[in-house]
Amino acid sequence: MSTLRILTAATVLVMVTGATALAGNIFVVSFDEVPTEFQAGTTHTVSFSILSHGKEPIDAGPTSLRFIGSGDETLTFDARYDGDGRYTAVVTLPSSGKWRWAVTAGEYTRQDMGTISVAPADGVAGLLASLRVGLPIATLLALILLVVQLTPVERIRKGQAPAADAV
Repeated sequence: MSTLRILTAATVLVMVTGATALAGNIFVVSFDEVPTEFQAGTTHTVSFSILSHGKEPIDAGPTSLRFIGSGDETLTFDARYDGDGRYTAVVTLPSSGKWRWAVTAGEYTRQDMGTISVAPADGVAGLLASLRVGLPIATLLALILLVVQLTPVERIRKGQAPAADAV
C-alpha cells in the first residue's frame, strides 16, 4: 500500500512541475544557416531568430553569442536586434580548435548550441589579402623605376651627350 502512495505522490509532483515548466521562459533559436565551421581570424556573420515556444518571434532583450575555447578562453559577441525576433552577430574567433558555444538572451536565458570546429587561418586567403595591398604598391614602384631608367636614354637621343670628363 505504501508503494501506491509513493507512486501517486510522484505522479502528482511530476504533473504539477511539468505544467509550470511549460508556462515559463522557453525560447527556440532558429538560424538562417546553421554555422558548421568557422575559420580562425575570419569574420563571420551569424543571423538567427528567437521564437517564444518555437512559434512567436520575440525581442529577448540583450542577446549575444558566447564561445568558450579549449583553454576556457571566453569570447562574447553582442547580437544586434533587427526586429521581428531577428538578430545578427558578427563573430571572429582568433584560434583554431573546438569551441563550445551558446546563445544568451536576457539576463538568465541561455541555449547551448554544442561544439563547433574552427579551422586554422587559410594561408591562401592571407596571401590574397597581402597581394591586394602589395601589388598596387609594387606596380607603382616598378613604373617609377622604369621612368628613371628611361630618362637618360631620352637625353642621348635628343643629342645631349653626357658630359665628358676633362683629362
